[in-house]
Amino acid sequence: MDFVGPILVMVTRLWDCGARRVAHVRNLGKSLEELEIAMNELRDLRDDAKERVETAAGRHRELVSKVEGWLEKVERTENQVVVLIHQGKLQVESKCLGCCPRNMWRTYMIAKKVVKKIQTVKGLMEDLNFEYIRERLHRHRQSTASEWAMENTVGLESMVGAVRRHIEDRSVGIIGLYGMGGVGKTTLLKKINNEFSTHSHGFDFVIWVTLTQSKAADDKEFQEIVRRKLEIPDDTWNECSNEDDRACELFRVLRGRRFVLLLDDVQNRSKSNVHFTSLGIPFPDNQNQSKIIFTTRSEELCGYMGAQVRIKVECLPPEQALSLFSKIVGENILNSNPETPRLAEIVAARCRGLPLALLTVGRAMASRKTPQEWRYAIQVLQSYPSEFSGMGDHVFPLLKFSYDSLDSPITRKCFLYCSVFPENHMISVDELIDLWIGEGLLDDRANPRDQGEFIIGTLKLSCLLDGDESTGFVWMHELIRDMALWLARDEEQNKNKVLVTRSGRFTDQEFAKWRDSSWVSLWGSTDREIICYPPRCPNLSTLLIRDALINAFPSGFFDYIGTLNVLDLSGNQGLVEFPPEIGRLTTLQYLNLSLTSITKLPPGLANLRNLKCLLLDYTMYLKEIPPREVMSCLTSLQVYSKINGVMEYFDEAKASADDELAFLEGDLRYFVAVRYKNSEYQFRIAFAASVSEEIVEDEVFPKLKTISLTRLRSLEAICRLPVCFSSLLEIEVSQCPRLRQLPFHGETADFLKRIRGETEWWEALVWDSDIVKDTCNLKFISTSGPSASGKTKEQMAFTSKEKTARVEGTVICVSELNLIWTVDGGWCISNDSLVLLVHDLLLMFFPGIDWPKALVIPLSKDASTLQYITQIKQRTPVVPVKLTLDVGGDSSWVDCENGYVSSSYKPVSCNSVACNLAYSPSCGSCFGGPKPGCNNNNCNLFPTNNIKHGATIGEVAQDAVSVQSTNGKNPGEVVSVSKFIFTCASSFLMEGLASGVKGVAGLGRTKISMSS
Repeated sequence: MDFVGPILVMVTRLWDCGARRVAHVRNLGKSLEELEIAMNELRDLRDDAKERVETAAGRHRELVSKVEGWLEKVERTENQVVVLIHQGKLQVESKCLGCCPRNMWRTYMIAKKVVKKIQTVKGLMEDLNFEYIRERLHRHRQSTASEWAMENTVGLESMVGAVRRHIEDRSVGIIGLYGMGGVGKTTLLKKINNEFSTHSHGFDFVIWVTLTQSKAADDKEFQEIVRRKLEIPDDTWNECSNEDDRACELFRVLRGRRFVLLLDDVQNRSKSNVHFTSLGIPFPDNQNQSKIIFTTRSEELCGYMGAQVRIKVECLPPEQALSLFSKIVGENILNSNPETPRLAEIVAARCRGLPLALLTVGRAMASRKTPQEWRYAIQVLQSYPSEFSGMGDHVFPLLKFSYDSLDSPITRKCFLYCSVFPENHMISVDELIDLWIGEGLLDDRANPRDQGEFIIGTLKLSCLLDGDESTGFVWMHELIRDMALWLARDEEQNKNKVLVTRSGRFTDQEFAKWRDSSWVSLWGSTDREIICYPPRCPNLSTLLIRDALINAFPSGFFDYIGTLNVLDLSGNQGLVEFPPEIGRLTTLQYLNLSLTSITKLPPGLANLRNLKCLLLDYTMYLKEIPPREVMSCLTSLQVYSKINGVMEYFDEAKASADDELAFLEGDLRYFVAVRYKNSEYQFRIAFAASVSEEIVEDEVFPKLKTISLTRLRSLEAICRLPVCFSSLLEIEVSQCPRLRQLPFHGETADFLKRIRGETEWWEALVWDSDIVKDTCNLKFISTSGPSASGKTKEQMAFTSKEKTARVEGTVICVSELNLIWTVDGGWCISNDSLVLLVHDLLLMFFPGIDWPKALVIPLSKDASTLQYITQIKQRTPVVPVKLTLDVGGDSSWVDCENGYVSSSYKPVSCNSVACNLAYSPSCGSCFGGPKPGCNNNNCNLFPTNNIKHGATIGEVAQDAVSVQSTNGKNPGEVVSVSKFIFTCASSFLMEGLASGVKGVAGLGRTKISMSS
């Protein structure tokens, strides 16, 4: 039986072999499915590897070669798998009786190959260490940003942080950095670029492109720079025959990638986001999470580029500017002489925080050790900055790019004309447009005010002007103004072409310069000027002589200025008479005699048929104007303004309504005329009857563009018809408490651009239509200052004799001789004391302090003048000051010319909160200071002496005031207000006031009266 064992072993082995073969045959269908699944996974892995290889082509050659060999194996395997799956499926589908293969052996061989191929496919997936490849490629793309070498920088860290936050914001794709030339936009962009070099990020590409001005070369060069950054092979790139082919290749590589495109110096409007898309740059969106960050000198271009975020790059504040300047100059120079640090501060301040100027001037001074050299540098920078080393050949040409980018020649001329204003001057928008009109710079075919506003907007968008729309003022950066002067003088080839001086003198030497001048602008004088003879100015078109203390012009002064377009003599308060030969200035289009003391206009005015602007504001001594036949000759007049002070009595004037009405026979578009009579405010515009309740009745003025209404206490309506002012663009209302309706319907409201006025007045208006109300509400600009918090509604009256006589509205008055003020407004007389509720004022300046609810000051009656006198404590150190009461006075004023000394005195600057509270009608400068009552860039008001009916212009200021507090029954502690607003007046205004008095305490219903 020994043979049985081997037989059983043989049978077992045969059985196992057959069983395995039968299993292969039986499981062929499942094996085919497993092979298909594995192959699909391999295909996905292959596609991902291909994509990464295309991205890394040319950068990781050894890595790419390894992956490419693997891809070849995958391709061969895939072809074999496709054939094998096809054969297997044929065998599965050709079974006999649904279970047995027709050819058992062939089916077995195919099944066996399928099992082996599954192992091959899985082996290929294991052969490629894809995580290693992914990490290597990821590390490479983290280092794609080329680092820029950086020079000294100051103050950019906060801006870099702001940009970084926007880069991390998924909703922001395009970021615009804009600002004036030389402000540091490129430096900021370089720091952002270096952030990608030194910090981890998730972007595949960081691409830097500096744009040029030539479009044809620019587009091709742009694509070439991007191509090199993407490392697209030369042979692939050379196959692209045109711009579109190159764009398709760039788009193919960047599609689906995260990239950052850094564009430096976008200057052309054609460079929009659509333009860059046409060059092959995918538009950044939430899907690709890419970013475009660009710099430009124009905010307008941020709109063309589709920037979701606009960041203005500002000049450095004084501390940082000095820090940067000191770094450039070096400590050894600054310490070389005790005077040098102080002189360095002056030089650095002259650069007004512009980094380019700070670097240029700092390098030029880095070897200058003596104070004499530094003082000379200051002199050159102030007089002719273009002659300073590096300014004329580097700084100004760079700033000039913004000027060159202005599309319109008219806009360029208007920009250059801004140089007639002195440095650091706040320029009234209305005044600037009037001057442009007068100089003939605006297009007569268009509405001049609309065009002027558009040009100002363009200059602000180009960072050539700055300003705040709510204040109505614009200003120029000092170096932008210097650049404008440099250009207006033909790049200093003709230095006398434009003359602008402060505190100038009318010397023979100065008059000799006028011969070559087109624009002459003189601002202020330290002494009264006497002009002895007329100048010869054959080319002069603009002559501005402001605040120069001129008393008179010699006969024949205008005989040799035959081409004059603009004549501005405003602010010469000593000017009483005007030369009769003004009639020879037949080309004159702008005449400003505001703030002069002229008593009449010369008859020769009738010859000025080209006159477009006539400004007579605050000519408080003007009692006589030429008759109707003279005024009717001014057929070209577009702007007429006559805003007068509170003490003008027109019952004595010799101007008839018909005479001024003659203005309307021209094309008058802008008219302002405010007049007051006997302290009762009456408004009278030349096109209306003189009434206190309504300006116009049924008259229609289709060409009028602007209306300004000021201090019209009794005015209740402007016009009962909604079609009175069909072309009105702007209306401004100030201190017109009874005006409750505006003359607009749907069409005129749509045409309107701006409505300015106090918030309280606006909220009290009555509307006939909610549609008109909603339309006008979008155009309202509040002129109110910040409201005081915690405003009390209490009504308080304190008197030694508790006798109440009457109640008028919310005002409680008593019959005794106490002068009492209630919070809601109103005065009565008391014989004990004057109660001033200044609770709101204290809360405004010192919120959070529990101030007394009333303040008490003494009141007495002067026997000789019968004036009521009060005494306050003012200034630092404290000085008792007696003031005459003016119950209706808008503000308090004090004589500042006679011994006013205070360390806490502070002039109120233009556009400040205090200036807005004061409703200052003008800003100005004084060149005899600085001292109380005489400072630069300050707000002005018109302090008034109601005893002698006199008024003058005065500086608005703040100083410390101390008054007595009370709890309503007994006197309390002395309370000090550190920033009480008042006006500085001239000594001559003291005439007629009681002995020992230093000014007037105004108690009217304004935000800066003593009762506020």
